[in-house]
Amino acid sequence: MHDPRPSEQQRSRHTPGTPRVDNRIVKATKDKQPRTSNQGQATKDRETAMTSWSTSLITLAAVAAGAVLSFVSTRLTDRSRWQREESFRWDTKRLDAYSEFASAMRKFVNVAYRMSAGLGFPAGAQSLDIEAGLPALAAAGTELNVQWEKILLLGSPDAIMAANNWQEEAFHLEYFARQLRNDPAEFAKASQDRREARRRFYSAARADLRVTSGDIPADFRARGKWRTLTEPEPLAPTPES
Repeated sequence: MHDPRPSEQQRSRHTPGTPRVDNRIVKATKDKQPRTSNQGQATKDRETAMTSWSTSLITLAAVAAGAVLSFVSTRLTDRSRWQREESFRWDTKRLDAYSEFASAMRKFVNVAYRMSAGLGFPAGAQSLDIEAGLPALAAAGTELNVQWEKILLLGSPDAIMAANNWQEEAFHLEYFARQLRNDPAEFAKASQDRREARRRFYSAARADLRVTSGDIPADFRARGKWRTLTEPEPLAPTPES
């Protein structure tokens, strides 16, 4: 029975006047179309991945920068607080050293004045005899030496020099108490010099402690209506002073 469908050989036979089509080219073209589509999708995937990676990197960098800034800020705050605490601690120690030295000086000078009053000098204090005065003067001198070492350790250069000058003027009065000097005019000048040295010490100590309320009044020890009977009375300056 005759098959009306063209045979394979007839279908592959080239018809004259018709351009010949290479089946291999057609197949290659068909194969390239999905490959190009896959390449485009891959490019998009890479771009998406790069964008995601960049975003993650920026986020990580921001977090790291924030952590560094927080650490630096905390360190600076802690350091500033530590410096304030250290400054306050040393200011407190210097205040104690200055006040304890001044107290020891006061005791020493008071004993010297009272002994001088017992010898007839115009000291303006209750008299103290030599027998009782010498041991008290020695004890006051020992305490003064202890407090002087604290001034050398903690005091400012100006306060150290002022404290030393105050001591020198007090030692001058000691000479009268021990009967090594006997001129009343010299005693009066030594008393005045001692008061000026004391005032310079307090001014230097206040400056070192950053006391900003002002200077010590020049006449803060002016003669008042009432005075303690155990405190040396300020003497009027003599012509020699």
